[in-house]
Amino acid sequence: MNRLKAFSIPFTSLKNGKHQFDFKIDDSFFKEFEYSPIQKATLEVELEFNKQETMFVLDFVIKGEVELTCDRCNEPYFSPLHTNDRLIFKFGEEEEEETEEIVILPRSEHEIHLANHLYEFIVVAIPFVHMHADNEDGTPECNPETIAILKRLSLQSEEEQGPEITIDPRWEALKKLRDN
Repeated sequence: MNRLKAFSIPFTSLKNGKHQFDFKIDDSFFKEFEYSPIQKATLEVELEFNKQETMFVLDFVIKGEVELTCDRCNEPYFSPLHTNDRLIFKFGEEEEEETEEIVILPRSEHEIHLANHLYEFIVVAIPFVHMHADNEDGTPECNPETIAILKRLSLQSEEEQGPEITIDPRWEALKKLRDN
């Protein structure tokens, strides 16, 4: 976790007002998190740190690209990532309730550790379905050999299903109502 020390901000020496911080996140960042869904990435973090008397407002802009595995062809690809997030750090007692946006800092604390927050922002920002983009003609950028195998297997499974199942005519009538 010492590698993540670079993602900490000692705030006691900062004057009240806005401060700008920039971080670079690469593969080594994600190696520090066990079972990370991201192994490779090139990301830049722009942080506006607004120090006030009783709290800090942090606005994050994270952009770059992460390597994901395509759900369709199982090949790696780079997906663009862009997210804007905000955290508010308030001084208080640990018993006070935190929310997704508000973090309670003990009064004895003298620096803010951002690595876990950055990791969460990035993981939440990756798309739920990981797939190559489509070309201009509508075909996927996936490995063509894999797509051909999938089509062949799909056709075989349709043939193996046997005769088509008859659908209750009442459902057909409802389907027509929905489609109109």
